[in-house]
Amino acid sequence: MTETSTPAGWYRDTHTAGQMRYWDGAAWTAHVAPITSAPAPVAAPAKRRSGATVALIVVGIALGALMIIGLLAAIAIPLFLNQRSEAEEAAAKADAATLGMEIATFSVETMSQPDVEWDGANYLVGTADWGYVTVPASAGVTLASFTVDGTDFCVATSSKNSIVHFDSLSGVGDGPCP
Repeated sequence: MTETSTPAGWYRDTHTAGQMRYWDGAAWTAHVAPITSAPAPVAAPAKRRSGATVALIVVGIALGALMIIGLLAAIAIPLFLNQRSEAEEAAAKADAATLGMEIATFSVETMSQPDVEWDGANYLVGTADWGYVTVPASAGVTLASFTVDGTDFCVATSSKNSIVHFDSLSGVGDGPCP
């Protein structure tokens, strides 16, 4: 008798894919069965990226970020500049209205028209005889002109992008004194 080195059991059938065949320890039998479980997948080793690939990825991300920042700046800067321009115009209108009220008050109290001067930071409303009232100027706003016609007057202020006036007959308006 010869002894076999392969023990009896179910083994993969080499002639039919997806099937198991029974080995009785001496010979293959007619007994077959389907393979019921797939072998566990073997994980592929992780690929390492080369230094050049990593550098290209970093440069691509940086360029993408710069493009997004540029797009946001292209939208935000014009909006900011427009807001700034509107704020400067509003400050010039406020200064003109404040000066107009000071001039009107002085005229009523003294029954005369005042002088209006600019000292580089403030408006001065008054006369040498009656004294001057200092009216602080808004940042970026200056005195453009002051005219008197009898009891009527007009004072104009200017900012970087606009000139506005206060006319004793019509109030605040855009542009220089009419």
